[in-house]
Amino acid sequence: MENAPVIRLFGYNVPPEIEEKYNNWTTEVYLPNLVKRTPVNEIDRYHIIKKDTAYPDYFNLWHIDNVENYYKALESPFLTDVRKDVDITFNKREVVWDALYYPMRSFRHSRSSIKEREVTTIENASFVLIEAFRLTPEEEVKYAEWCVRYANRIYIPLLMKIPGVKGYDRYRIAGLPAFYKPRESKYPSYLQILYFENEKAFEECEKSPELASYKKAMKSDISDGLVPQWYVQYQLVKSFRK
Repeated sequence: MENAPVIRLFGYNVPPEIEEKYNNWTTEVYLPNLVKRTPVNEIDRYHIIKKDTAYPDYFNLWHIDNVENYYKALESPFLTDVRKDVDITFNKREVVWDALYYPMRSFRHSRSSIKEREVTTIENASFVLIEAFRLTPEEEVKYAEWCVRYANRIYIPLLMKIPGVKGYDRYRIAGLPAFYKPRESKYPSYLQILYFENEKAFEECEKSPELASYKKAMKSDISDGLVPQWYVQYQLVKSFRK
């Protein structure tokens, strides 16, 4: 899978006493330079809507053309220096998530689905829902079959027609970087991100019969006891592009 695209999901908490300084450094210095000076093409930075100790307050979503470029980025002089600076200046930052995921399928509003493994960045979507599942081997087989037969052909395209729903991306776990020891030790097998124009659009989607049918069918076909390991909403802070 060395030539496959990959995302890095990096979530963290920052203590209040350094939060303003850290946010300024991240938004004005670190992330712009990361995109400019490494093979990382695009990054989106998010902040949690409603604080929950089960989830990080912030997360950065790195979009990378292929796994080889990801490792090149990690070995770059710029990131090597950044890790040293963070250990000294922002050593109170707590890493909660740090995992790699391979894109599986993407859909966008009002048009046909994007091919598998295509770049999954999206514009004009300020609100995201992250839903993730840790599945048993038996559930993984059923999930894969259900996605091909029903989710990809029926349920997700219907969701994309709801006003304010901008996109959907599905990922599967690829691995864990070696530089940090996140609080989350067992990551979901599969990750789903739904993109919305704003929070109101998310609330309308949550009440929609299309989403109710999607959830009902998933439980019916995969497992009655299927419960998301993660289910959390975030607001976009800023996007960084080459």
